[in-house]
Amino acid sequence: MTVGESREAFKEEVGEVSVKQLEKLQQYMMENYDELAEQFTEVFKDHCQKVIIMQESGIKNVLACIQFSLMRYKLVNGIYEFRIDAYDENWYGDQIECVATYDVTSIFSFLSEFSNELIERRRKYMQRVTVCDVKRYVLEESDKYKLAVTELIRSALPQAIKLSEYESVKREDLFIITVGEFRDHSGIVHKEDQTEKDVEKVKKLLGTDKEDGHQYEIFDGIDLSDGQFSEVRWLYCSGVESVFINTKISNSLLMFCKFEQAIFESVDFSNSDLVSLDFTGTTLKNIDFTGTQMFQMNFEGAVLENIDFTKADRIDGINLENATLINVILPEDMEVV
Repeated sequence: MTVGESREAFKEEVGEVSVKQLEKLQQYMMENYDELAEQFTEVFKDHCQKVIIMQESGIKNVLACIQFSLMRYKLVNGIYEFRIDAYDENWYGDQIECVATYDVTSIFSFLSEFSNELIERRRKYMQRVTVCDVKRYVLEESDKYKLAVTELIRSALPQAIKLSEYESVKREDLFIITVGEFRDHSGIVHKEDQTEKDVEKVKKLLGTDKEDGHQYEIFDGIDLSDGQFSEVRWLYCSGVESVFINTKISNSLLMFCKFEQAIFESVDFSNSDLVSLDFTGTTLKNIDFTGTQMFQMNFEGAVLENIDFTKADRIDGINLENATLINVILPEDMEVV
């Protein structure tokens, strides 16, 4: 077997081991989610307490960001942890460090098993596949485990930010929590925005699609009536108590957005994919769901009027608990909570 053939054969084995380990990881996280979320919450609580002490003593300024960063130089040595930094408005220019660590060994142990198995499997290829090759595959694979931690943090934060310790942290009007690489690319997993908004600028922003879609945009309590938002992607956005009248949101993707206590009247959602949207206590009247695909929608306590759900292409999971339905047509086989 040539070097090239050996590398191709080993690459196939890498894929097999990857699938096996990720399946084990998924099962582990499902079975132990509550414990993992509690562990994260305790770490987050302790870090917030540290920030409070520093702020009360006048050492630390008002925060603009809390960042969780995967430490790759530790990862290659089998130490699995994220560094937690609290930054003021100067971000990386903040000279006053407030640092903690978040141990994720339980999650990355499956990556360690991935590495060990590859080291064993490479032996039959002799020097045609090196230890350096294995380390390269492990680093590439680590991105999948970083994503698993990111999603754990994202899902645990809605409860964690209710902690009194977090509420006591002094934060800027625009504040974010991110997960990523140390002083490098990171993604937002929580955002607060109390800054004053220009309605027309918000409309223009939301109506223009971005490469990664609009993530964590906050437009609470804003009148977005007559907005044209076709072919956009809104991910983890918040329009709590906002108003959407004569608004077009067609051919779009909306995922994990919050619209509690909002008003939607004469809104066109046609041919859009709507995933896990929260319309708790919202008023929806004369809504066009033609051609939409809906997954895990929450209309708890909402008022729905003049809506024909039979025009949707697909509905998978819908919560209508305590909702008021006026001239609403539901498919006979629709799964309703």
